[in-house]
Amino acid sequence: MANLQFLLKRLAKLRCFRRRRRRAAKPNAATPSPAARPAPTPTPPSLAVLSDDVLREIFVRVPSHADLARAATACAGFRRVITEPSFLRRFRAAGHPPALLGFLDAGGGFVPAEPPHPSAAAAAAGAAARDVVDFACPFLPSSPDPWRRRDVLDGRVLFSRGAAGGGGGEVDGQGDDPGFMDLAVCDPVSRRYVLLPAVPADLTASAQLHNLLDLQPFFAPPRDDDDGGGGGTSFRVMYMARCQSKLVVFTFSSDTQQWSSTSYDGWGILVAATPSQEAALTQRHHAHGCIFWFLRWAKKLLVLDTFTMELSTINLPSSELIEIHQVAIVESARGGIGMFAMVDEILDSTFDMFYVVWDPEGANKWPLERLMKLPVEFRYNLVGAAGGYLLVQGISVQGPVQDQVCFTVELKTFKVEMFCETRRTLIGADLFAGFAPSLSPPSV
Repeated sequence: MANLQFLLKRLAKLRCFRRRRRRAAKPNAATPSPAARPAPTPTPPSLAVLSDDVLREIFVRVPSHADLARAATACAGFRRVITEPSFLRRFRAAGHPPALLGFLDAGGGFVPAEPPHPSAAAAAAGAAARDVVDFACPFLPSSPDPWRRRDVLDGRVLFSRGAAGGGGGEVDGQGDDPGFMDLAVCDPVSRRYVLLPAVPADLTASAQLHNLLDLQPFFAPPRDDDDGGGGGTSFRVMYMARCQSKLVVFTFSSDTQQWSSTSYDGWGILVAATPSQEAALTQRHHAHGCIFWFLRWAKKLLVLDTFTMELSTINLPSSELIEIHQVAIVESARGGIGMFAMVDEILDSTFDMFYVVWDPEGANKWPLERLMKLPVEFRYNLVGAAGGYLLVQGISVQGPVQDQVCFTVELKTFKVEMFCETRRTLIGADLFAGFAPSLSPPSV
C-alpha cells in the first residue's frame, strides 16, 4: 500500500516536471545574442513517458475507492484516465463494486455511512458535495402531479408522476386502462434527466391487460453488453403489470429508444386462491442479471432473467420448525446466487440470520446454515444489498425511537460493522451505491 502511494506521488511529480520542461523549451520573443547567451545547463536524464495504458494498469490495482479518488486529484492526466467509463467498468469488474455511500429514506433524505464504517470516507466526499447533489432532483419539470421516487440503481434515480392510482402503482383491478405514469431517469450528480417516451398504445393493446391490479416501474440490472454499470449512459427501465391471471413486462432501452413487452400466462395458476394483496410483488433483488421477488405466501422466489426475459420460480426451504420472514438475494463470492434469510425458529421464538448458496444440482438445493443468532431485544429488517454489503436495520422492541441502528454484513467475509443510527423504520428506503462525486461522469 505504501509503495503504491509513493508511486502515485512520483507519477504526479513526473507529469509536473515534464510540463515545466515544455514551458521552458518554448522560444522567447527576444533571443539573446550568442555572446550574451548563458552557458548551457546540463540536461537532466530523460524520463520515460507513461502511456495511458500503463496508467490504467497501475490504477486498476489501487485498493480502494478513496485511494482512486485521491489519485484522480493529483493531476489532470490522472483524472482523465480514471474517469473514463471503460476504466470505471474495469475497476468495478476487478472486485471494486461502487461504494455503499448511504441510503435514501422514504422522505427523500440521504443518510450517509458513518465512521468507522469503511464507506464513511466516500460518503463524506458525497456529503461535501451536497450543495450540488440533491437526490430529490428538483430540476425535474414542474407539474401539478408531484414526482415520486421509484427506484435507485447505479447512481441513477427513477421518478414517476400521475396516473396509476395517483402515482402509487395500484389500480382497482376492475378495468383494462393501464394508466401508465410519466417516467424520468435522473442523474443527481450531474443534474441531468431524461423523460422516457410513453408506452405505445398498440403495445399495451396487444398485451391485453385485463383486470389490471398493479403497475410498478423499476430499473433493470445492467447486462454484460450495457455500459451503464460502470459510468456509461445506457440503461433499461421495466414496467411490471400485474393482472389477476398474468404478468406483463414492458421494457424500455435507452440505446434503441423503444419499448418492448413480454407476457407470462402462468401467473394465474401460481396465485390461485391467494388474495391479490398478498400476491403483490414488492421488494426486488438483483443478482447476475436476474431480478428476484420473495413470494412468502408461496414459499418461492419469482425470477426474471433479463437476458432471456424468461420468468421462473424457485422453491425455498420448507420446514415445520422454521419460517422465513425476509430474504435478500446477492451474488455469492464464488459467482453463484446467495440468499440471506431472516428465519423465525418456532421452538425457541428467536430470529436468526441464515445464509445459503443456491445449488441447482443438489438434492437439498437450499442447505440453510446459520450465520448468526440475533439479539432478541431487536426486530430486524433486511433493507437490501449494494456495494458489496447487506444492510440490516435493528429496531428496538422496547426502547425509544432513536434506538434503531443499521449494520452491514460484508458479502465476502460476513464481517459485521456498524453503518449508522436512524430515527425511523426503513420502509421504502433505496440503497445508494456509486463512485465518489469527483469520479462520477454523467450517467444519462
